[in-house]
Amino acid sequence: MVEVFEAAGLKLGTHFQTRHHTAFVEVKGLLDRRAIGDVTLVQVEASSGAGPLRSWRADPSLAGLGSINNIAVHPYDLLRYLLGSEVREVTALTDVGRSTELERMVLALLRFQNGTMAYVNANQKVAHFQPDIDIYGTEGRIVGIDCTRPFRDGELRVLTQAGEQITKHSSRDAVVRSVAAFNDAVRHDREPNPSGWTGCGTLS
Repeated sequence: MVEVFEAAGLKLGTHFQTRHHTAFVEVKGLLDRRAIGDVTLVQVEASSGAGPLRSWRADPSLAGLGSINNIAVHPYDLLRYLLGSEVREVTALTDVGRSTELERMVLALLRFQNGTMAYVNANQKVAHFQPDIDIYGTEGRIVGIDCTRPFRDGELRVLTQAGEQITKHSSRDAVVRSVAAFNDAVRHDREPNPSGWTGCGTLS
């Protein structure tokens, strides 16, 4: 798809709306400014709650995977984006093991090329979930509460050497912001954020 769009001179983006949550716009700026020093560890939980796979997502021939494709691709992409680094090593477990059944929970350990290690819990199985993120740096910490999934109201707690600052955030408009960012990229002839190639990297 990417190659076809490029050959036709068209823009192709990937709808990873989590990048456009206002909380993560702020986090990206903080990390780029090294506000918490070098990031050593990130923990992410992303869940839509306990519930069965539905529609085409319940058909292995159409879905391919369960929660990995439904949910986990979003925190995987978010980590690549925030850290500005690619994954070097992966170890993962699913709730269905090596069977052909579609998984509803995947736990992944990631090591990035820059040395950061991350843990991602992506599931459609936990009833009382916490869609949170914890980012630990050598000089501080960022805790995002209720912000790793769309249509949530939460906050960021940023601890630096200057003290702790708390800001309120909402991801209820993340989809709208994602579409607006793509439209802006087309209008100004820029590469979309994220691009089609970005989607290829995350899904592979």
